[in-house]
Amino acid sequence: MGICCKQLAHALVIMLGPITFGAIMCYPSPTAKEIQAHHDLTDDAIQWSFYNSVSSLFAIAGPFVTTGILKWMHESRKKTCFVIAILGVAFWLLNILTKINIWAGIVIRAFMGVVMGAYSSISPMYLIEIAPHDVSGFFGCLNQIGVVLGIIFFDFIGPSLSYMQLDYVGAAICALQAITIWFIEESPVVEALLQQKEKEAQTNREVAHKDSLWQKKYMFGL
Repeated sequence: MGICCKQLAHALVIMLGPITFGAIMCYPSPTAKEIQAHHDLTDDAIQWSFYNSVSSLFAIAGPFVTTGILKWMHESRKKTCFVIAILGVAFWLLNILTKINIWAGIVIRAFMGVVMGAYSSISPMYLIEIAPHDVSGFFGCLNQIGVVLGIIFFDFIGPSLSYMQLDYVGAAICALQAITIWFIEESPVVEALLQQKEKEAQTNREVAHKDSLWQKKYMFGL
C-alpha cells in the first residue's frame, strides 16, 4: 500500500510528542550555565543534580498517567494526546518559576518528567496504529526520530536563547500539537476496542437477565 501523504502528515503531528520528550530531556544541557549562575550553583550542587535528573526519574509514572487518561477518554488516542499536550503547555510555562526558586523549578521538572513519560507510551502506540500495514516499522521508528529531533533542536537554539525563552518554545510545541491533533484521524483500533467492550457488556447483560429455575414461581414445579 505504501506511505500515504495523509497518514504521514498525521504522523508528523503525533511526532510533536516525541519532540517534546527530547526537548524536556535536553533542556538542562543548553541552560546549565545560565541557571547555575543565576542561583550560584556548581555542577556538583545537590540542587542542580536534582534539577538535571528528576524529570527522568518521574517519567516512570508517565505510562500509568497515560493509561488513566485513556480510560477517562474512552480509549481515544486523539483526546489523550490533547490532554497530555495541555499539561505540557502548563508545565513548560510554570518552569519559569526556576528563575524565582530552584526547588520550585525542580518540582516543575518532575511534573514535566511525567509528561515526558506519558508521551513515551501514547506516541509510539498511536503511530503504529495509524500506519499502513506494510510500513508499520517505519512509522514506529518515527517516535525515536522525534526524540532525537527534539534534542537536536534544543541544542541548536539553546545558545541563542535564554532558559526562559526555551520554556516558551517548549510550550509552543505542545500548544501546536494540542491544536493540530484535532485535524488528524482517530486510531482505527479505538473503534474496534469500543465494539469489543459493547459486545462484552451485551453478553454480561444477557447473562444477568437469563431466566433461572431457582425462583419462587417455579418452586411448585420443582
